[in-house]
Amino acid sequence: KGIVDGDRESGVCLLGEAAHVMTPVGAQGFNATLADIAALANIAERDRQDPGSRHVVEGYCRARRADTAVRLAATTALGIAGTSDSALVQRVRRTCLSAIHRNDRIRNDMMVAGMGGRSIGPVPRVDSTGTPGRPEEN
Repeated sequence: KGIVDGDRESGVCLLGEAAHVMTPVGAQGFNATLADIAALANIAERDRQDPGSRHVVEGYCRARRADTAVRLAATTALGIAGTSDSALVQRVRRTCLSAIHRNDRIRNDMMVAGMGGRSIGPVPRVDSTGTPGRPEEN
């Protein structure tokens, strides 16, 4: 079985957490679930076929496999980095998070990538008190 799979004969298609259990980092399980639903619906609508048809289930599995594998690898790595006892891993993690926090463009690009590449506009900077501010131009 793959990361995203389905039973092509019975028309059963696994979506969301049933298809991919992820470490809860950055709501990626939720984002992947939304992308799963959209992919299945888009393929069924585009091809005017039942969502349980063999053609749609196969198309869904193909469409979602790569994105899900990347999200799973990224969330697993971030989860491990966040819980590691290694001083080196923690130093690298802090350095990377600091760089992302200081650079609005990198932070925005990371947020867009986490949402599957769909931009919602600039991600606002939040200061240490939790007060939102304007994104800086970098």
